[in-house]
Amino acid sequence: MAAIQVSEAQEQVEETLHRAAWTEGTEVVVWPEFGGIWFILNGKADELARITANCAPSVTTFEDNHKPLPHKVAGAFAGGKELARYE
Repeated sequence: MAAIQVSEAQEQVEETLHRAAWTEGTEVVVWPEFGGIWFILNGKADELARITANCAPSVTTFEDNHKPLPHKVAGAFAGGKELARYE
C-alpha cells in the first residue's frame, strides 16, 4: 500500500507518483484528504478511473456535484472503472 499526498493541484505529479508506486509493487494506492479532488469534473470521476487502467487500484475522497451542497465522498477505482462510492 502507498499513500500519495501533494500540497497543490498537480494532476501529473499525482499520476506519476501513482504509477511509480505500482511499478515498485504497490497493490493499492490511497490518496488521502481529498487527494482526488483535482481529477473530478462535474461530479464525474472518469479521470480517477482512467489512472487505474493497467495500474494499481486506488481509494480517494472528493466532492460530488450534489445540489444544493456537494457531498464529501470516498471512491474506489480499479481496472479503469469506479468500483464503489461511499456518500
